[in-house]
Amino acid sequence: MNTNALIENLMDILKEAEIKIGYSEQPLSLYYPLDSLNHLLETNLAAEEMLHTLQDAFSSDNQPLGAVTVSVDDTRFCFRIPESGVSHVHHTRQNPFLEEFISLIRSTSCTIDDILAVFHRYSDRVAVEKIEGNEEFEYLIYFTDGIPDRFWYCIQLEHGHAVYHRFTEWDYRAFGF
Repeated sequence: MNTNALIENLMDILKEAEIKIGYSEQPLSLYYPLDSLNHLLETNLAAEEMLHTLQDAFSSDNQPLGAVTVSVDDTRFCFRIPESGVSHVHHTRQNPFLEEFISLIRSTSCTIDDILAVFHRYSDRVAVEKIEGNEEFEYLIYFTDGIPDRFWYCIQLEHGHAVYHRFTEWDYRAFGF
């Protein structure tokens, strides 16, 4: 089992959390459903087998996030990232696109044109879909080549404010939007 995709995803989510709530060298817990883990790890394991496999894979300090504690509740997995892993992401992981995007989303007035301008500042390979008949979001936006960011952004505009959710392509498709 190759854990690289999962470690990259964990670090991306940690960086997003840091941008949103600020840096604090405290442990942080992230949660994943079993299906997402099986996809990221290219496995097809049941929850108990996945738990043992992940506990073995993440018990060592010899990885970018340090010794991560993994637990499961039914099919929902918790990854407890230690202080050293949070610090590692803070000092090594940069995402100027995400910083600018979140700063815009936080502003008091935000339009779809503003959002698209941020995406286009970082790439000319941007896909935009206006979603009809979906109560949760109006737009899907992503970088077609995954550079500088491989997540798919679901955007809802409400009274001059924007709300977003971001998913891996697989998770987006699995949700059946």
